[in-house]
Amino acid sequence: MENNRNDKNFLNFFSDNEQQYLLKDLEASCELVYWSGGGTGELKKKIENEDFCSTTSYVFFDSDRLPFDSTSIQKASKEIENICISKNIKYSLLQRRFIESYVPMKSLSGYVYQNKKNKKKYNKLFQEFSKLHCNDTRHFYNMKVGLKGDIGRVGGKQKLIKTYFYNIPSAKIQIFENGFGDKLSAVYEEKMPISEKMKDIEGWTEINGIVKNILMVI
Repeated sequence: MENNRNDKNFLNFFSDNEQQYLLKDLEASCELVYWSGGGTGELKKKIENEDFCSTTSYVFFDSDRLPFDSTSIQKASKEIENICISKNIKYSLLQRRFIESYVPMKSLSGYVYQNKKNKKKYNKLFQEFSKLHCNDTRHFYNMKVGLKGDIGRVGGKQKLIKTYFYNIPSAKIQIFENGFGDKLSAVYEEKMPISEKMKDIEGWTEINGIVKNILMVI
């Protein structure tokens, strides 16, 4: 994994009750061990330089790609994928951008309105984000830092908006320049009814499918 705590919480969040119990029981008995290197760079080094048992190992990481452009997967992520293929290691590359791209709207609402500070800081962004109808725009928006995080990556603000985020109304662009902050992943530490998670059935199916794949490896 890229981040032991957040990614583990993420997988548990998208597990049903039986799967959650099984994951925790397997971890307690040391039959399941999580490893995190603090990002794709360290994860790449580990799978590149160490021997992995292709039968009992599973690699899980972000794509960090941009909307409407499957070729924009970050270089490190693509390299990890290629190494996994060459070493015959089972893996999952997220279809969406980051784990934060799967936050249920109910969880995002709870995060924004949990206190006055968050409400003041994120209310406008939440209101406009919830109005977006294009899934690619919603799923590949940088939820933590916003549009400003990609300006240098693509060579300027105008190119970023024109090429990738043209579905955001021009009058609202400024609201999307900053994201929901570095603590957004904390939503995966909270309880949420499965019915709320399954409102985004594509997200639930993908991530719960990864959980099933990991359990099958064990």
